[in-house]
Amino acid sequence: DSEQPVFAEDEPFRITARANSHYSGSQDAYGFAGTTGIANRNASVAYTGSYQTGDELRIPGGTVSGTRFEIDQHGLLLSARDDELGVFSLDGGLGHTDYAGTPALMMDITKDSSQHVGGRWSGNLGFAQLEARGYWHHIDHVMDNFTLRPNAGSMRNPRSRSPASGSSIRSDCCASTSSAYRR
Repeated sequence: DSEQPVFAEDEPFRITARANSHYSGSQDAYGFAGTTGIANRNASVAYTGSYQTGDELRIPGGTVSGTRFEIDQHGLLLSARDDELGVFSLDGGLGHTDYAGTPALMMDITKDSSQHVGGRWSGNLGFAQLEARGYWHHIDHVMDNFTLRPNAGSMRNPRSRSPASGSSIRSDCCASTSSAYRR
């Protein structure tokens, strides 16, 4: 489920922002994440993003091979609201992971790339509240156990691609009953 839009209610404009960061000395790992948005009563734009990276984990007596990582994620949400027509939203995002070692598992992520777009409308029809959504999501995912750990074995490049799309319609009608259709 995508984030819900935030609109200004009592003020002419509403600006939102949140940020955080972290650092881990054992991997020289650091990361940044944040969200920001601006909205008035009828329109809203919001961005969410993060970036993380780290080197091999250092422990007393050496390093743990295959533990480096680099991950970034970005998302944008555009929304419009009309008192009679309801709320329309479009969202999209990108994600990318390179060389994320997972020593506790048999294989490491050498590539994980994802893209998604979605749309949503919700409105009050007088006798019912209706919501319609659609989305498209694609992931290109590659794992192996030799790129980050050359002596780990011979499993090579199990690549998976998983495009997905779907839609749903939901209504809350009359005496608080609801129904849903998903494809």
